[in-house]
Amino acid sequence: MNGMPQEKNVERGRAAFKVDKEDIVNAGVTLLRVRGDLDAHTSKALQSVTNGRIDTGHFKLVVDLTDVSYMSSAGAGLFLVV
Repeated sequence: MNGMPQEKNVERGRAAFKVDKEDIVNAGVTLLRVRGDLDAHTSKALQSVTNGRIDTGHFKLVVDLTDVSYMSSAGAGLFLVV
């Protein structure tokens, strides 16, 4: 994988939140694999990662939510902002 994985622990008893980045060079795509709970606290970390990619000219993002165990309305709202 390219890039540094970012991890954020939310609260005791909840799944650790983690975003792994992988650049798929030939396709010009960044794959973001999200794990854990995506809520008001962790959505800020994911937004930071997505904004960082966009700010550096990487506009093709694929977000894999397969391992997201819970998503609040704040987490879902992130996709309207990005």
